[in-house]
Amino acid sequence: MENKKWGFAQLLYMGIFLNVALLILSGIILYKVKIIKEEVKQIKAISLWQYGGDYKLAKTFFESEQFKKQAQEGIKQALKSIGVEVPWDTGASGQADSAQAQPEAAQVEVEKVKQKLQGLFPQGEFNGGVLSPEQLSEVFADIELKGNSNAPVVWLEYSDLECPFCARLHNQWTVKQVLDKYGDQIAYGLKHFPLGFHEKAFPAAQIMECTRDKLGKDMFYKLEEGTFASKDPSAENMYNLLKQYGATDQQIEDIKLCVQSGEYDEKIRANQAEWADVFGVRGTPGNVIIDTRTGKWILIPGAYPAQAFEIVVDSFLSGWEQ
Repeated sequence: MENKKWGFAQLLYMGIFLNVALLILSGIILYKVKIIKEEVKQIKAISLWQYGGDYKLAKTFFESEQFKKQAQEGIKQALKSIGVEVPWDTGASGQADSAQAQPEAAQVEVEKVKQKLQGLFPQGEFNGGVLSPEQLSEVFADIELKGNSNAPVVWLEYSDLECPFCARLHNQWTVKQVLDKYGDQIAYGLKHFPLGFHEKAFPAAQIMECTRDKLGKDMFYKLEEGTFASKDPSAENMYNLLKQYGATDQQIEDIKLCVQSGEYDEKIRANQAEWADVFGVRGTPGNVIIDTRTGKWILIPGAYPAQAFEIVVDSFLSGWEQ
């Protein structure tokens, strides 16, 4: 009888111990989840500030596969730290499907170019990949290129007219040097990423788009170079530059009315979303070199010398022969 009582007591104590252990484990998990939620709030607050308070743009980022993958990985690591194995695959489905669709050989070739760049510029954070035909079409749908529109290689610059590093890229003749060297084999396109802490950047992007609308792409790119050369992206300076380039008072007035209407605001924000979601650019200038025949692309972030761009362009044009 005493043995039965002792056996019952053992079971009772074991049950109490297991319940306490589960409560402690649940508390730890809840605490970790709370920390993760607070970190996500901070990330969102910082990112929203980076996007200049633009809710729509921030929302696009938080709904992107890239953010979902990072958030899921963070939760997995937090649970692992307390000994809980996570059964799910943290790879975002959209990115995984895309990667599987990309030819392995193309990915290997992209990696070779990235490694070559990394060897010459160890401080750089180069990225790359392969765009699908649909992605290629979307990226080029809203832009008029400078140079041969059918060029096998295109340089897209995601830029901010108030960014000093963007100005350096142009004022040190890097863009001109590369375009002159390759002629009809390369085209250039400006896309917008006005940073939230640059007060003049978004209005400058509006003026640029309205100039393209009213006066054409040649004046658009002439105004880009003139603004970078002057290092003054104020509306007053940009309108003065247009006047120097031959724009009439009526044409300038039409551009001002276009800016006031906000006609191209959504296009500028779409450029910003594309900048982060498609190519993972984190700063300006974000230079994306694209092989239009295969969809291969390399991101060169910052004001690198012409040699960096030439490595990529030569690789594309030579069929990636190393």
